[in-house]
Amino acid sequence: MKSLKNFNHDNLIEVILLFTDNAGLCFGRASTRHQQGLHLVAPEIIREMYDQTLPLLKQHFQMIDKLTLININANEVPKIYLEFNKPDQHLTEAGPNPKWAVGLKEFLTSQLKPFLKKGLEQNKRNRPGRGPRL
Repeated sequence: MKSLKNFNHDNLIEVILLFTDNAGLCFGRASTRHQQGLHLVAPEIIREMYDQTLPLLKQHFQMIDKLTLININANEVPKIYLEFNKPDQHLTEAGPNPKWAVGLKEFLTSQLKPFLKKGLEQNKRNRPGRGPRL
């Protein structure tokens, strides 16, 4: 991300993060991909990536212009949990919080206060098959 911003400070960075409470889904997906002929990703690499995703998001958050967090569960349609748009100064949460997002929400709230004119909107209406309306 740093090189994108350093190359041109006008670049906008949009992050769409799919995350889960169940790291086993990541291991299963890697196994399936390997069985389909793609490269093998070692379990320790998967674990490291899983464990470091949210800390890296926090570390580089100030460079992000748009952020969409999507919660993934084994037997459910992926759902947008949160959207942040820095240029529009808008944050929309479509709770409830997944377990992985509890500490992250506190971090985001503290980091976003300077950017939020419209405040936090909560939207609990879901559209079948398409996640919550944001």
